[in-house]
Amino acid sequence: MIGNYALGDVVHLQVEIDLVNDRWVIHLDGQPAWDDSFGSADLVEGVRVSTPVTPAPARVTGAIDNLTINETICDVQPCDRLAFENLTPGAIYPVFSSFAAEGVIVNINSFFFTPGPCNGLFSSGTAVVVPGLQNACRTGNEILLDDVSLGFDFGGPVDDVVIYYGDYTGTVSLGVNGDCETVLDFPALDGTFQGGVAISVFDSGAPGGCGVIRLLGEITELSIGGQSLFIDALSYCQDCPSLVRSAFEDQVAGRVTTSAISS
Repeated sequence: MIGNYALGDVVHLQVEIDLVNDRWVIHLDGQPAWDDSFGSADLVEGVRVSTPVTPAPARVTGAIDNLTINETICDVQPCDRLAFENLTPGAIYPVFSSFAAEGVIVNINSFFFTPGPCNGLFSSGTAVVVPGLQNACRTGNEILLDDVSLGFDFGGPVDDVVIYYGDYTGTVSLGVNGDCETVLDFPALDGTFQGGVAISVFDSGAPGGCGVIRLLGEITELSIGGQSLFIDALSYCQDCPSLVRSAFEDQVAGRVTTSAISS
């Protein structure tokens, strides 16, 4: 049960059911209200959603349209990982430059360092390829973000993004689908949503320690920034499913179907 509404309130309710990934997401008035697994189901025969109304009326009228269901229409590809091993250790990339890492284009942009939405004061530093120091608790090359943010071009929508990081000083930022936020530390974003995508952060809790960010949902834009931030082992899955919509246009206008309601 999510929310409690007075009689006469108009509520825009959107329920997304993903049979491929066994998840369902509820939006109320355009805002994420619920995102969870529904238990390894591969078939849904019906959906029932209710909300309490105060005071309880003798009759409630509702309407639905544009029912959408995720349906896989292409071959699901294995997930990929950016380990940055194709880059030259010690290479320095200034703002407004870019590099290619294992088929993904990475753009270096200015970093908005004031906590809050990513705008206002900014700094312009460099991204540096650092070899083997394990500042992000991974092996091999990692990227040091020194007063910059990185924007990732995956060539299409992706899902289930995981980023290993090591945060050593200053503020950090995360942007998903155009929704960007600067915070003191990534754990401040744990349990939140950005651009309709669920964010989980697993942090060691130690000063200057490592952590992992996980993003669940369709991602078309992704950026991450910091003042002394190391990242490595960014993994992602191609978002294969496509939305299938029913607008009920094949139904006869004016047809009335009734059912008995018991209290």
